[in-house]
Amino acid sequence: MSRAAALLLALLSLAPACKDREDPGATGTKVTAESDYDATQPIEDEAFRFRLVSPGPGWKLLRKQDMRRMLPDAVAGATSAGGIFGGVIVEKLPGMTLDKAVTLVSANVPQAVAEQEGEITFAGLPAHRAVFTAEIEGSSFRYLRILFLRDDYLYQVLTWGITSKAPLSALEPFPAAFSLTEGEIRGEVDDRPPVRVADGATWQIRDGKFQSVVSGLALEPSGTWRYLVGQELVQVNAEAELALTDSANSAYFAVISERYESGDPAGMVATIRSGLATNMGTPEEEKTRSVGGKAVPFLRYHTDTSLEFLVGVMTGDGAVTQVLTWYPAATRETSVPAFEALLTGMTVLSAAERDALREQLLARKGVVKQAAPTSAFLGEQFRDFQHEVTWTQPRGLYDVHLGEAARANSPNAVLSLQAPLEAVYAHLEVLENDGARVGFFHDSIAGSFEDRRDEQDIVDGVNVTRSFGHQSQGGVDFRYGTVSAAHGGHTVIMTAWGPATSPTVADSIDRVVRGVGFPARLPETTVKSGRFIDHHYGIGVEEPAGWARSDATPKEIGQGRFTQWKKGRGELGLLTVVSQGFSDEPEWMASFAEQTMRDLMANRIQLGKPESSAGTLDGYPSRRLVYPEAQLEITVRDSSLTMLIMANVDTDVADRFRQSLRWQHD
Repeated sequence: MSRAAALLLALLSLAPACKDREDPGATGTKVTAESDYDATQPIEDEAFRFRLVSPGPGWKLLRKQDMRRMLPDAVAGATSAGGIFGGVIVEKLPGMTLDKAVTLVSANVPQAVAEQEGEITFAGLPAHRAVFTAEIEGSSFRYLRILFLRDDYLYQVLTWGITSKAPLSALEPFPAAFSLTEGEIRGEVDDRPPVRVADGATWQIRDGKFQSVVSGLALEPSGTWRYLVGQELVQVNAEAELALTDSANSAYFAVISERYESGDPAGMVATIRSGLATNMGTPEEEKTRSVGGKAVPFLRYHTDTSLEFLVGVMTGDGAVTQVLTWYPAATRETSVPAFEALLTGMTVLSAAERDALREQLLARKGVVKQAAPTSAFLGEQFRDFQHEVTWTQPRGLYDVHLGEAARANSPNAVLSLQAPLEAVYAHLEVLENDGARVGFFHDSIAGSFEDRRDEQDIVDGVNVTRSFGHQSQGGVDFRYGTVSAAHGGHTVIMTAWGPATSPTVADSIDRVVRGVGFPARLPETTVKSGRFIDHHYGIGVEEPAGWARSDATPKEIGQGRFTQWKKGRGELGLLTVVSQGFSDEPEWMASFAEQTMRDLMANRIQLGKPESSAGTLDGYPSRRLVYPEAQLEITVRDSSLTMLIMANVDTDVADRFRQSLRWQHD
């Protein structure tokens, strides 16, 4: 949702200079190249009884089938040529109050900075209006959100854009275009297709069946339960390996698992239950249920948001696993049976099946590739270009988080990782301009280690200190390792830990902390043997000889780069924008980008009608638009949108540039 505005503005900022020529085939009424409805016509939603009209010139209305590709819970929305977005989200939450709804929804944006907030009347009903900004992966966004309840349904009317492009006056037209209609709200049936294939660091879904190498659980969902993957999974719980939703009951289900390998896991279980009680209050005993053939006692928690949680903690096969569901307390009579029906489809993998799955997961390529504003993870190596620090992943199944996700647990973290199968967790922190106190920071962590063991070393010409030991946290014994160095005027420190009961954790910690590197230079882009390589976004092209290269990246792009080459009137451009968080569907994303560019060319630059065709870029499907004086080629891969722009060049130059593109794997 948040990066959508940045991406749209990036596309609108990049266009070759060409002569005016009207496009008789302009398609300004379409949202994607394949849209089959007029996006300027009002939306009449019979299920939730509302009407959405065009907020004004330059706006397009998005029906549910398109808006949900961008904002999964939305039922309608809109986008403007100026990069403003709007969405309407409706959830059935019986028993909810407006105050509790504000608390529940606000928790989803912990980094929000309030500008305005108060109670209003909206669409004839009591409502809460909030204007706030949030810094998300290098870009600042401004939001206008209106919440209100109608019958048993919570409505959110949300509009947003990049802060510098989104004054309040630009956000207000969208909620003004929303109104309620008469009639009974009947809700809807979730008609999204089931997830049949998906990949995680330690799990996979194939033919609709989930299998985890950490918990050893397998599941084939029943009824109206639907898997949550990609951004939906992260939004529900970033630590969960499995999550589903049952829209019929507004219920959710999740599995969170960590390894302990051997020994008594009672301390870990006690720590989990203590944390749950702290966050959700004293529980009440519920009942014992079978989970994969194991008897698991569940506790019921009541929260101050009208939601109810059932949580079971199971142990065995070297893992401690939380199995939980939550739902509006008022739907308990239908939500709990649906949860129990889901559990009937859960089984446990045999040792041989789990070993085979692990080898299968280790053999995958390209599952983990991420980029943040100043760092990237590519080819099993993390690179922090701002601080010139690297971390190389040992062999294993590691789930890594960069940027904003890394800072969730530590404000100075540039990388966080978890490898439950290896029984190790870690984060890499950079304390800027504080390199003189590296010893103080090191001892603030290692000073409490029992049986502390220190060692000095030199890595890439930089003096480093490593310390290993163990200590108890909440009655659980953990092994720790930390490595620190003063580098570039900063303190760089990595801490890794895992349960001491695991026989593999000491070796895992050692391998993790020895992966930190301190290169003297870590350039984001290089030119070698005539090839331009972008190491940040993992892409390269043959550099045209005799052409002048420049970085023409618009400031609106929070994560991405536009490199341009010019010679006379000729222009060649390579754009890569991180699209993760915009949509998890590459084909839809590419189609949306194609339509955005068609509109731009027709309405602002006024090129002729393009020839549209399918192509390939380095073996991946692409969309090609050929105008009389320009060519565009678009593809989406590894959560990034890549576009080639070729203007005022002959066909041979364009073809060489296109065919030279390669994705980098190191």
